Amino acid sequence: MEFVFVHAADLHLDSPLQGLLSDVGDKPPVARTLQRSTSAAFESLVELCIREKARFLVLSGDIYDGETSSLSAQLRLRRGLERLAEHDIKAFIVHGNHDPLDTANRAVSLPANTHVFGSEAVETVPVHAADHTLLATVSGVSYRSKRETRQLQTHFEAPDSQAFHIAALHCNVGNSGYEDYVPCLLDELVGKGFHYWALGHVHENRVLHTAPHVVYPGCMQGRSIRETGPRGCYVVRADSDAPQNTGLEFVELDAVRWQLVEVGAEGLDMLDALLDRAAEAIESALETCGGRSLVCRLHVTGRTPLFRDLSDPNVQQDMLEKLRQDLPDHSEPCVWVESIRVNCLPEADLERCREAQDLLGEALRIAAEAGGNDQLRQQFREALQPLFEHRRARKILEPPDDQDFGLLLEDAALLCYDLLTEEGGA
Repeated sequence: MEFVFVHAADLHLDSPLQGLLSDVGDKPPVARTLQRSTSAAFESLVELCIREKARFLVLSGDIYDGETSSLSAQLRLRRGLERLAEHDIKAFIVHGNHDPLDTANRAVSLPANTHVFGSEAVETVPVHAADHTLLATVSGVSYRSKRETRQLQTHFEAPDSQAFHIAALHCNVGNSGYEDYVPCLLDELVGKGFHYWALGHVHENRVLHTAPHVVYPGCMQGRSIRETGPRGCYVVRADSDAPQNTGLEFVELDAVRWQLVEVGAEGLDMLDALLDRAAEAIESALETCGGRSLVCRLHVTGRTPLFRDLSDPNVQQDMLEKLRQDLPDHSEPCVWVESIRVNCLPEADLERCREAQDLLGEALRIAAEAGGNDQLRQQFREALQPLFEHRRARKILEPPDDQDFGLLLEDAALLCYDLLTEEGGA
């Protein structure tokens, strides 16, 4: 028998976005849009379930952003689940590392259509068709505490029955860059006999395996520049008689789209011309968002006579403030420039400088070598580690990922050029 269910995860309701909101300042429409972005994405999820006539919704952890979720976030979740109940749509919830079940401030009861999986053992809940035929089963277990140390995946076993079997788990299946909560191997999950693993924790949508399906829907709403591009959930079209025919459709639900916007500075020798080009690039990016609001980071690139000016942090800040001032004040869709990152090249032959047998040449060769030398990159990371472990700095700094680290190396090379040549201003 064919049916539809929806798989979502990592809602992070009530995400504070504190650093970004403090920057918004005198743009109240932007602040309001950002503050309710995770809620708006959840409301779109509820409407999607109703529109698709889903039999049920599976939420695979991190429903709330923190262990101390606000009353308003809890009420928002309940209202959405009540809307589903009005359309006879069930909901299944597991909790993850951001919202473990040992949290003491759960102040709102959830409607009868909702099953929250406990943390002591894997539970299995049957789902029946209107004629009482067993349609599917949903198995799941929640985190007991934030630092979940149990190998929860080992406790799952698919029921021995003719139905479509789903397992819901918040875990890390070999994904570097994510905290290693409940680390799993893909083969461990594939061999358990389930037809669909509804995973959470990794914020990018990924289909790790088909037949059986092992799926991360990703977060529904990007919350930083590390979470660019479309965000949403999966609509799953299943058949209890032919599980191998399972079909997936990714549906975008984000209310605010995060993007990296590249602005080429080639051929420009005046900053006002660069600002005009940046404004055009932002407008073009907004047009790709499908009516959503946009938060963007500008990457200024290219060889340019403006290199020396753009290397000045004060100039970068002045440009950022000017662009923000000129943004439209309308509330929907709104636009915000999160930051400007300059990755320009001076109008000089860096290859020639790299070959020179002098201090600059040596510095440029080390920076180039580090790009492909894992051992050297690791040495640099170790040298930077005390900064990111500092009790104050770690509150506002995150260790760079591979992409950010590559940009740091490029910035360091350009800084050497700036300081050690007349062209760079030494």
